[in-house]
Formats: sequence, C-alpha cells, structure tokens
Amino acid sequence: MPQHTVLTVEKYLEKKLMPDNIHPAYLLVAVEANTKEELERQLETAGEICLEMEAVDAYIADTASRQQQIWEGRKAVFDAYIALYTVDEADVCVPRNRIPEYIERAEAIGEKHGVLLVPLGHAGDGNLHYNIIKRDETPMEAWPELMEAAISDLIDNVPRDGGNRVRRTRTRVHQEALPGARGRGPAGGTHEGDKSSVRLQRDN
Repeated sequence: MPQHTVLTVEKYLEKKLMPDNIHPAYLLVAVEANTKEELERQLETAGEICLEMEAVDAYIADTASRQQQIWEGRKAVFDAYIALYTVDEADVCVPRNRIPEYIERAEAIGEKHGVLLVPLGHAGDGNLHYNIIKRDETPMEAWPELMEAAISDLIDNVPRDGGNRVRRTRTRVHQEALPGARGRGPAGGTHEGDKSSVRLQRDN
C-alpha cells in the first residue's frame, strides 16, 4: 500500500490507518495458525523476512480493534479515491517476480502522460490495482485523452508470457462534480487478446 493511498484513506475516513504515514509504502501481511505458538512463530518469521529485505520496521496488529482498523482502511481505498479525485482504475496481473519491474515501468508511464499512477496490489498473486489520477493542474477537457493514453501504455507493458489480463473501469469523477458516483457497477463486455484480456466495467 503506497504512502499516497495511506494518506488518501486517512483523509477520507478522518482517522489514522497506520502507526505512521511517512514511509513510501506499506506491506500488509496476514497469517493464519491453529495454535497461539504457531501464530507467534509465523509472525516472527514474517517480521524477520521483512527486516532482512530492508523494511524500516515490522508492526504487529495484536488486537482485534487494531486489525479491524487496518482492514477497514484497506476496504475503503476504492471509495476514498472516488470521493477525493478524478480517477480511473485498471487491474493488471503480472508474474510475481516481475512486480518491481512493472511498477518502475508504470512510474515512467505516469510521468510521460502527466497523470498520477498509484498501485495497490497482492504480492502473492501479482494482481496490481492501478488508480489513474488526474493531476490538479490538468484541464478537465485534456483528461480523457491523457487517461486513455496511460491505460494503453499500462496494457502494452503487461508481460505477455504469463496469461495476464487487464481490467479497466470507467472514469470516476470527484463526488462534487458527479454526486453519488460511488460503488462498482456490473461488468460490461470482455475483449479477449492473445495473452491478455480487457474487461470494461461501468457504473450503474
């Protein structure tokens, strides 16, 4: 979860999500166990691995209320971006070992087209949810073309050797401009490609 997302959700919910919000990204790790001892071993192992990979720290949500707070924030991401930004969304699936490479490519795509691309994803399956956000200085009339160009490049840069797909949703506008523009609508059509597919999902 990037810092941008943490700050956006905290602003939307008007409460803290993480112990701090000053780091570039946050990794949420969930573990399951049959006994308390096994759970503690898994938590310790997960924390050690994160620190070995140069994480700043490893926080444990050791109470039910703390766990609920974090997952509430995670579930609110979609609504938070709709409420606070003019935004589109694209889901891309890439091989897990190519996630860092794809994120770097996406950052360059955002710079190229003058849009803000904020990923949120699942490290375990390579599914990345990209929020494509209009910058404040971008005129509204220029936004559709920039957004479409960014999405096209996101699609073109998806690795073709892993049966990957892209799902894209319609542009969402800040709720002040389009009241009630919240929630996901039913899926539209599906376009199948050689190795990828694009599914258009539209609001009601």
